[in-house]
Amino acid sequence: MPLFSLRAQQAQWFETYVPREQTVFALDALSRTDAVELQMDPALAVPMDLALLRETISRFDSIREKYEKDLPSAVATATRMTVAPEREAAQALQRIEAWAQRFEAVWKKRQRLIAERDNLALVRECLMALQRESGLLGPLSHASRLLFKGAFACPKACCLDVPSVAGSVHELIPGVAHDFYVVADLPEQADAIHAFFADNACVLLAFPAWLMRSPEKQMVGLEKALQRRASSLLDAEAALSRLRQEPAVKLAVANISVLRWYLGESRETGGKEQLCHVTGWVAAGKSDQLQKALDAEKIDAIVQFPLAPEGIEPPVALFGAWWAQPFQLFTAMLGAPGRAEVDPGPLLALVVPLLFGYMFADVGHGLVLVLLSALLYRRWRSGRFLIPCGLSASAFGFLQGEVFGLHGILPRLWVDPLQEPFVILALPMVFGVFLILLGLVFNGIEAYWREAFAPWLLSEAAVLLLYASLTVAFFYPPALWVSGAGLAWYLLGGFVLIHRHQTLGLSQVLGNLLESLFALALNTLSFVRVGAFALAHAALNQALLALAEDIDAVLPRWLFLVAGHAVLIALEALVVFVQTTRLVLYEFFIRFLRAEGRVFKPLAIPPHPREGAG
Repeated sequence: MPLFSLRAQQAQWFETYVPREQTVFALDALSRTDAVELQMDPALAVPMDLALLRETISRFDSIREKYEKDLPSAVATATRMTVAPEREAAQALQRIEAWAQRFEAVWKKRQRLIAERDNLALVRECLMALQRESGLLGPLSHASRLLFKGAFACPKACCLDVPSVAGSVHELIPGVAHDFYVVADLPEQADAIHAFFADNACVLLAFPAWLMRSPEKQMVGLEKALQRRASSLLDAEAALSRLRQEPAVKLAVANISVLRWYLGESRETGGKEQLCHVTGWVAAGKSDQLQKALDAEKIDAIVQFPLAPEGIEPPVALFGAWWAQPFQLFTAMLGAPGRAEVDPGPLLALVVPLLFGYMFADVGHGLVLVLLSALLYRRWRSGRFLIPCGLSASAFGFLQGEVFGLHGILPRLWVDPLQEPFVILALPMVFGVFLILLGLVFNGIEAYWREAFAPWLLSEAAVLLLYASLTVAFFYPPALWVSGAGLAWYLLGGFVLIHRHQTLGLSQVLGNLLESLFALALNTLSFVRVGAFALAHAALNQALLALAEDIDAVLPRWLFLVAGHAVLIALEALVVFVQTTRLVLYEFFIRFLRAEGRVFKPLAIPPHPREGAG
């Protein structure tokens, strides 16, 4: 768990198939990770047709064997299966078969281009060897029923006895890298001549009809033809490269790979065994725990993490550090932050105790709250927040030297609330200004996450600057110049927004500004109540002690003090909690928290232990 996280952590979708007889044990194992929330995917709540799945995978294996080096590898994450597994496999196979047809067509085109290129290169070499005797090639380009004619390119190392082939008429033309044999014979000797030259690694040349030109034009035509073939070859190679990396086929191969495992590895009790499809969410950063939990129980299943179902909002896990968990109840009152919202939980661990302790400043009262929360820790876990709040109250009481309303036991390190009430009232307002500014900044961060940062800069950022500068101007009047700049910024941004949105008018822009500043002013004044309740707390303590002094008997006086402090602690704790909650929810959260998410709720652990998965 990270020390601090500003953004709510979104859960990840998982799914797995578990043999039916192991399903209960699998759910038990998953629940003990405290990281799983189950959610049904209705599209897959059907038994698996293993026979059809075997047939589909067998057809896939044939394609994979043929295109072993070219078929995209299954490096992609399997997609969420939106239909029955055997149908998902059929759809994946259909996509792969369509890919194979396209690959085969491009491959054949590439091979044809290579053959044409090699033939043209040999023809060019032959023409260069012929030089002025190129007239010999004329008859070769015209088919004849009375005579077989052909030119063969043979390796230089070959020494052929061509006349031994039925007395063929031939002519040897030495080339740079090959020897060229021009042969003529009766048609019935064609097969024997072909076989003879093939046995000696010779290649029959195909002469294009357009070669019947001057030698100069022949060479120019050949060069252009070779260039066209080279360009077409590059295009074919690029097409093959794209096919080898096609993402859709990678996903199809990944899906079939997952289903292959379920078919080959899941234990079967019969030919028509059904597998239970378990789906849901796993908390962020804990996905590796699921497979470990299943393996530890020897449950025959593999967990996959495909895309989440469409239309289902992933739950978010609120910041779960031990020191922030007690304050999640404040966030839950308004709702869970969405995936593009700030999680205020970590900040509440500081804000709530400060506000609570400031209004409840007394060493004795704070320690009573800590003791009460510790005693009820197991029965009242939601009251754990009282421990840091009580410690904060004791810290503020220590600064004021107050123990159960008594002064003199501890030295006073700070002002006396009843002697200097203005300081007690003003300090919470300063704290409130910083808290409201932080809420406005959080709103800007969320706008950036939602890709709506530009509109925020045009309007709400200017409001933030205006609020901050006007607040500073109470103590430092030259800050009004900054307020003027903020107003100009807001008006300029307003004109831009009016231009972009025809339904927005100047009066609406100005009205929004006045409403925002008025609301911010009221929110700031609301923090005066923190100081007011701090003064009330001090006054009630003094009143209780004054009433106790009028009781002469010692035992009744102490009983009165104990009962009085008990009532004060209960009453003031309730009032202070209500006021702290109100300030947090309506002065701070309202600036940025829209509560568009839902909280991740882990699967409950079974109440009774078990021996094992059997």
